[in-house]
Amino acid sequence: MTGLHSLQPVLFMQTEVLIMQVDTVAKLLEGEEVNLLRNIIAFFLTLVLTYIIARYGIVRYIIRTMQRRAFDPSITSLVRLIGAIASAILSFGLAFAIAGFGSFLTAMSAVSGAVVIAVGLAANDLIGNLLAGLYIINEKLFIVGDWIEWDDKQGRVEQIDLRITRIRTFDNELVAVPNAELANSVITNPVAYDRLRITVQFNVGYNYLDRATDIILEEAGSFPKILSEPAPSVRIAELEGTYVGLKARVWMAEPTRSHFNQLRGEYIAEVLRRFNTEGVTRDPDQIHLSGGIGVDGADPVTWK
Repeated sequence: MTGLHSLQPVLFMQTEVLIMQVDTVAKLLEGEEVNLLRNIIAFFLTLVLTYIIARYGIVRYIIRTMQRRAFDPSITSLVRLIGAIASAILSFGLAFAIAGFGSFLTAMSAVSGAVVIAVGLAANDLIGNLLAGLYIINEKLFIVGDWIEWDDKQGRVEQIDLRITRIRTFDNELVAVPNAELANSVITNPVAYDRLRITVQFNVGYNYLDRATDIILEEAGSFPKILSEPAPSVRIAELEGTYVGLKARVWMAEPTRSHFNQLRGEYIAEVLRRFNTEGVTRDPDQIHLSGGIGVDGADPVTWK
């Protein structure tokens, strides 16, 4: 009994020490929980406020300024997308730093770098098309409404985006062409300027050469849509056995695909009508040219 009474003070002292340690740990835990809660609140407040200021303040001001200065809509759309992404990255980075999660941000930087490299390799074609789209928009090779030709294809430009260009063919088909394909192709834009030349070849007999030339020029002058300057012209383009090819060159203003085809068709029809009325045809018989040059001089040239 005496030994038991002597142990009681020691047990009480150890119990009191244990209780004090538990209280200390509890207070520490309570402090960490408060700090963690405070950091979480700071993180979300910083994230939301920074994003609102960057996205709906700075970026919106930049977009409105670009719109007032009549920037291309595709460029404006690209800046809006980049601004949204940059706002999100800035918001998260600042929120992590203010909330004291810097170590987590440092650890994630290596992972995010690897992710960026992987995404970049996987999206190589996409990035190429985006850069090609910027090139097309900046160089203004064509605009919406233009009639263009490339790689034996042609159509009217409906919309130019950063990744693709939408073109409506003359069979009324909508074609989505990657911008990289257009940027790496030879593009013909017949309506890039305010005038377009129409070239047509008429084959007539040798005996009707002068009269056919007069008819071609007279009919060109009868069309109000055919310009007088530059003046219509006729050139000999081909010499065959039964006919001569006369190439007519006339100009039209404010060209479009539909107006070009309409004017060209009407002009050809009127010239052929005049040919038929005045009996301008090919020669029925072939014309043979004979003769030569020898050591004794030139032989006489004869017609058969």
